[in-house]
Amino acid sequence: TNFMQDIFQAVKSVKPECLVSLSPNSKSFAYRNYLQDWHSWVERGLVEELILQVYRRDLSSFQAELVKPELYFAHSRMPLGVAILTGTPRLPVAIETIQQQVQVVRDRGFDGVSFFYWESLWGYIAPESPRKRRRAFMAIFSSPEVVQGGTQAEQSLE
Repeated sequence: TNFMQDIFQAVKSVKPECLVSLSPNSKSFAYRNYLQDWHSWVERGLVEELILQVYRRDLSSFQAELVKPELYFAHSRMPLGVAILTGTPRLPVAIETIQQQVQVVRDRGFDGVSFFYWESLWGYIAPESPRKRRRAFMAIFSSPEVVQGGTQAEQSLE
């Protein structure tokens, strides 16, 4: 915590408008494995934006992480996003699972999502074809009129 305070003060002394953000694992896992006491850092105002890594392959364990009290506490003080696993070479994640997790994040009122693992994001090591994967991500983040209209972005996938 002292080290985190030193980092926070050093950043703010050079660029006061810069946000100090953090992307940890769940509270207990982060502390047990990395000695990251991010909940205390949030309490002390040493973190100004949080993107929690919730890398789960099933919906129930994903949802269980998002109802923990420390998340609601952090979200009451700052923007809080959720990082979602898009798959690894050994453990691919279906686009349907990713879509469900994004919807859960939205339903819970968190501030956004980020995705982990570039190679699986677009489908090169995913269960679906790259084209299907890209269209699915486009649908997640597009307004209905963009998805339906055969837009320039959609045409670039062809």
